[in-house]
Amino acid sequence: MEYDSLDGNTVVYKELPMGKTLKEITEELRKYPETSVRFIDTNYTITGLVSWRGSPDTPAIKYGSVNRSLNSGKQCYEILFKGIESPHYGHKGGKFEYTEHDTPYLAQDSSHYIEYQIINFIYDKTEDELILVTKNVGY
Repeated sequence: MEYDSLDGNTVVYKELPMGKTLKEITEELRKYPETSVRFIDTNYTITGLVSWRGSPDTPAIKYGSVNRSLNSGKQCYEILFKGIESPHYGHKGGKFEYTEHDTPYLAQDSSHYIEYQIINFIYDKTEDELILVTKNVGY
């Protein structure tokens, strides 16, 4: 198995999995409404849904550090659902809407975009955490 954590660590996979769609991500979050959610090997969680790298038609899941009490599966689901339901506007104009079939990239903020996607989920029963496994998939 290979994944790339947001802090640069790499572990090896036998095959490169595909990025998860917004539908797959939100379905997984709904399974764990009270569970803490974070990206693998980090304390980052989902904080928004924005356009990726100046491409307003391509979604990016915004991530950042938040208090553990603010990153439940339910809260992360609501953030993504609101982003799917809301129109997005390009900085040069244009109105864009994301669908549950879009595969999002990741963005730390409006100036730090990475070519990572969520490729898998791990539920850690001991810590009661849903871990989002990420991979640098290129563009």
